[in-house]
Amino acid sequence: MKTSCEYFGNSASLLDEPEGQWFRVQSELVQKSLKSVDLNRINPAMKATELIRQSLVNPLKPWSTKVLVTSVLPPNRASSNYRIDYQARNTEKSSSSKGLISLELAFDNRQAVGTNLLKLESSARQFVSDTKGICMSLIVAPSQNLKEYGFWDNSVATGAEYSWAIRKAYSFLISHPLVLITVS
Repeated sequence: MKTSCEYFGNSASLLDEPEGQWFRVQSELVQKSLKSVDLNRINPAMKATELIRQSLVNPLKPWSTKVLVTSVLPPNRASSNYRIDYQARNTEKSSSSKGLISLELAFDNRQAVGTNLLKLESSARQFVSDTKGICMSLIVAPSQNLKEYGFWDNSVATGAEYSWAIRKAYSFLISHPLVLITVS
């Protein structure tokens, strides 16, 4: 699989700064893992979403999975709107800054675009407020070609749709570094 990245906020400059070294390593790990996905294994029985998730299991083993953005949830409610797929904290002793990186695999209905962006931004704001650290978010979405090849239905949002939403519809909301990784 191929990846292309689009940088929002100050994510590009953060990745070039010395304090962004940990974020760069984590981002490159995600991209390398995505590039290793064998698209020849995709078929109607093994959908692309599952294949991509499986390819991230081992490389992202130290990361937390299905992290809740908030602990205040109504009882008996689905938590998917409040859950981030992967999250990792910088625990390196040599680092003076606290860091959090969140990863959302956005292979769902385009109606979830706003929710996906909101939960990443909410998590970032909470982390920065609590720790005075730095938070970066990664969103992985399919290209139009992969969407068709990967057996997703037409309702799935593409990287281009996420890019537009981040730049236009939700530009007022996004205040923390964010990287959109489009896979094809």
